[in-house]
Amino acid sequence: MQLLNYFDDVPPCIWDIKQKIVDIEQLSQYEQEPMFKDAIGYMVDGGALHLHKDSNPSESNLIHVRYNVYVQIPHEGGIPVYDGVECGLRERSYICCRSGIDPHYCTTVHGLRERVVLSFGFLMPSERISHITYAY
Repeated sequence: MQLLNYFDDVPPCIWDIKQKIVDIEQLSQYEQEPMFKDAIGYMVDGGALHLHKDSNPSESNLIHVRYNVYVQIPHEGGIPVYDGVECGLRERSYICCRSGIDPHYCTTVHGLRERVVLSFGFLMPSERISHITYAY
């Protein structure tokens, strides 16, 4: 995973995608998550994401939440598993992950088609995300 602010030349369409999610999900009042912020993940054959929970800010009751856009999905593997639920995916779709409270990982990528994910981070109160389920 690489922070998007690391790059000098992020295409404007990336920020357009984020803005569409902000508009659809009504996120404009929420702060950006300060550690991982907005990022891109790129996984090749054999890559996987270990089981973990992301940290929440200790000085507040806010939860680390990520909106993950699946730009490219491998032919096999690379499937996100959020809170024990394997999430079916479509390319160019997004999923909200309550990453600060739900254990999550992704299965191992197999083959020559990479897994490419844009991940936009926010801090949100638990009551705002309590209704989210992973029934995709």
